[in-house]
Amino acid sequence: MSDDLDGEIDHRDGSRLELEDPEHCKKCGGELPTGPCDATDDLGRPMIWSTALADWVSIEKCPDCWARERIEGLIAESNDRYAGRVPEVLADAAE
Repeated sequence: MSDDLDGEIDHRDGSRLELEDPEHCKKCGGELPTGPCDATDDLGRPMIWSTALADWVSIEKCPDCWARERIEGLIAESNDRYAGRVPEVLADAAE
């Protein structure tokens, strides 16, 4: 794992990182956060309690990768709903 000039971690698309190292982000390789109880699933990935789902959820991506993925999804959805007119706030947040 190496950092580029912008300080972002190189992404590891198509890797088996999530299987080989369950304590690190399967997208970028960054360390996954752990909760106060340090619960893990059968594959050794950290888990958190989701109040929205009322169940334990495995963490596979670091907060940065998770947020980028969600923002990209919001941009795509707003493009579909509003004929390509993406709100400036979403466009700026994705950069």
